[in-house]
Amino acid sequence: MHARVTRSEVARDKVDEGVKRIKEVVIPQVKKLEGFKGGFWLIDRTSLKGFGLTLFADEAALRATEAASAKIRAQAPSDVKITGVEQYEVVASVPTQGQVAAARATRFEGPPEQLEKLIKYANETVIPAAKKLQGFKGGYWLADRKNGKGFALTLFESESALRASEDASAGIRSDAAKQTGTTMAGVERYEVYAQAVAEPAMAAR
Repeated sequence: MHARVTRSEVARDKVDEGVKRIKEVVIPQVKKLEGFKGGFWLIDRTSLKGFGLTLFADEAALRATEAASAKIRAQAPSDVKITGVEQYEVVASVPTQGQVAAARATRFEGPPEQLEKLIKYANETVIPAAKKLQGFKGGYWLADRKNGKGFALTLFESESALRASEDASAGIRSDAAKQTGTTMAGVERYEVYAQAVAEPAMAAR
């Protein structure tokens, strides 16, 4: 799979209005995109920053939806600022089970030539450890092979489950950095206010 990450900021008094718009206007359009596999929309209500993560079947589908996605972004109201659009390969994943409410985004970077080592470690060590975390509901590990940067998004059933996993997750990050030569560049926590999966007819295409 491949993913598009659309980062944004919203005015403080427009958060609830923005959430409503994503659910009622944006998601129905995104679900019609060719090759769409699923998506999550997140916000940090303190910083007022957030992002939408949309997943596609492959790189070809991601590229083919560029124009349509740009049109959707262009519809954003003036109180929502699109701050960046990024594209990644999904190098590891645990399909989401049920509804999620909170997420941790762990940014990483390292030499591009070390990426395969990180991918192997994520699949063999990080994911098994993450699955043992109380309230863990799924996750996606995204990477840009050209610059060696990316982030892991781990999803939880509640904010309390996210908080309860902090110490264990810090240990997982520390071990991953030591074993792969990767720098953990930052950790962010978000509310997941919307998620979507592909309609059966679209997923079968």
